[in-house]
Amino acid sequence: MTVVSIILAGLAGFLAFWAGVVSLVGFGGWRPLAARYPARRWPEGEGTHVGWQSGRVGMANYNGALNAVVTGEGLYLRPVALFKYNHPPIFIPWEAVEATKTGWLGGLRLDLDGGGGVTVSGRLAREVRRAFDAWRTTDAVFASPEADLLGPDGDTISDEAWEGSGWRRTRTR
Repeated sequence: MTVVSIILAGLAGFLAFWAGVVSLVGFGGWRPLAARYPARRWPEGEGTHVGWQSGRVGMANYNGALNAVVTGEGLYLRPVALFKYNHPPIFIPWEAVEATKTGWLGGLRLDLDGGGGVTVSGRLAREVRRAFDAWRTTDAVFASPEADLLGPDGDTISDEAWEGSGWRRTRTR
């Protein structure tokens, strides 16, 4: 065996080992969450992009290994390139958040419909809190019974006209 073939075999072994470890970490929470909340796209040029953030998904901590985009519709998450294998991007719509809990070190936990959750910290936690609170405030106004009957100009409209208006109905928080 030559030195080059030994180095190549070692590199291939390491890559296989790394792929296995990253896959195992993903099965502890990321993959089930990604199956429930798949990101159909990654939002380029919209929302607040924050990279190299920390968070916890299921049993796995991603310390400084998350890229995120916070939009008015929800939270997009994906690991940095080194941990991307077997970790498809996630989109958690704000509608799926049942409750939020603030940790004593400034972290923020999002409890999700159907159980489970995500914990984020640092700048990402602040951005998520800001966007979620703004969505919740807006959602409560548009989901009220009075708002359901008013069009954009303030006139009362029928249920049929509402359905075709493009305005959304959502539940009240």
